[in-house]
Amino acid sequence: VCAAEGEELYSKLVDILSISKDTYPLHIPGLIEKNGKEVIHTAVKEYLSLDKLPLPTLGSRQVYSLYSLGDNPIFKNEDPYLDSFLGIVSASRGCPFKCTYCINSLIKDRKIRSKSVDKVIEEIKAELRVRKLNSIYFMDEIFPLKYDWLKEFSIKYKDDIGLPFAICLYPGMITYEKAKLLKEAGLKEVSMGIQSGSERIRKNI
Repeated sequence: VCAAEGEELYSKLVDILSISKDTYPLHIPGLIEKNGKEVIHTAVKEYLSLDKLPLPTLGSRQVYSLYSLGDNPIFKNEDPYLDSFLGIVSASRGCPFKCTYCINSLIKDRKIRSKSVDKVIEEIKAELRVRKLNSIYFMDEIFPLKYDWLKEFSIKYKDDIGLPFAICLYPGMITYEKAKLLKEAGLKEVSMGIQSGSERIRKNI
């Protein structure tokens, strides 16, 4: 079971299993494995830097997709993202909240990390080189709202990308100044979670 970020873990797993399928236990950081009756959880020492992640692979002949149509799965050597005009990008990882109904409540170290603005712009530009996009959806739990980051993003995104975009926010974290920067960058839509299991709060407040 992958109990951490999977990029490095999966790469190491493939490397080890490519050499030998009988090497157990694996002791890969972030992996929970069962060796006989023993359950081994190799802890992660530190999070990886998001700026060191490679850009997503798009449009390569080495991309494969699996479609499940009832009992007839279809395996294709094609990239389904190429048919979409919506770019899906993540500028950060993590969430400052610990809502009990969310998976984040189980994460002990809730450190929030953001990619640099340049990395985000680079990733979108890479997508634009292989397909036409009409808009961008940032799939962050909460879009980065540090003022200095947001100010840099507003300028560079508007100049280098210029597409309308949508984000997720928590209402108590936004200010007029930050909303102005987002609007100037091209923000068109904001999704906000209710953040409460209380019917009274949901309906009356």
